[in-house]
Amino acid sequence: MAETESTSHRRTIEGLAEAGSTLSLGLWAGVLLMVGVTAAVSFPLMADLDVRIPGYESFDGEHHRIAAGQVLNRAFLISDWIGLVCLAVAIVCIGVLWGMSKPDFRRVRPGLVLRLASLGVLAIITIFQTAAFRPSLNSKFEQLWGAAQRGENERAAEIRDRLAPQHAKASFLLATQFTLVLVAGLSGGFDGATRRSREAEDESA
Repeated sequence: MAETESTSHRRTIEGLAEAGSTLSLGLWAGVLLMVGVTAAVSFPLMADLDVRIPGYESFDGEHHRIAAGQVLNRAFLISDWIGLVCLAVAIVCIGVLWGMSKPDFRRVRPGLVLRLASLGVLAIITIFQTAAFRPSLNSKFEQLWGAAQRGENERAAEIRDRLAPQHAKASFLLATQFTLVLVAGLSGGFDGATRRSREAEDESA
């Protein structure tokens, strides 16, 4: 009876941990997708509206890029912090699953290896992006917006040209994060199903 209660308790915790991991990765994937959609929609929309920003009257460049860039900058900032929280939750949940696993099931499983590898790479990319890449990019954006607001058109154009390669890097990081989140989520589902199947076989043996 005690063993049955212990098994039931362990499975309940494992189920909660699996749910926490799945929900956190699902939320993160949704946020990343929406940021990508926002980036794809905001620039052409602002261009169609022919936006003119108050306080930037002396700037003769494209105002819609300034407006859309500020919106996206805030969206990326929110996405980065949500990503860090979701990453932390996913890692804690996998730690719980590992701790609750029976020793017999701590052998190498393809789903587990892929899950851990994708989360590891995801953690490196996310921390790099939040701690290094994004602050550097934001600093350049602030310089661009400041120069544009002061009407320093040549200076703004120079900064804009230097920023062009950074946009490609930001897009690459976003796409890489999204792919890794999907891989971690799908491999987690596969690993969970494999683990439960093996446990069922062990109990019926």
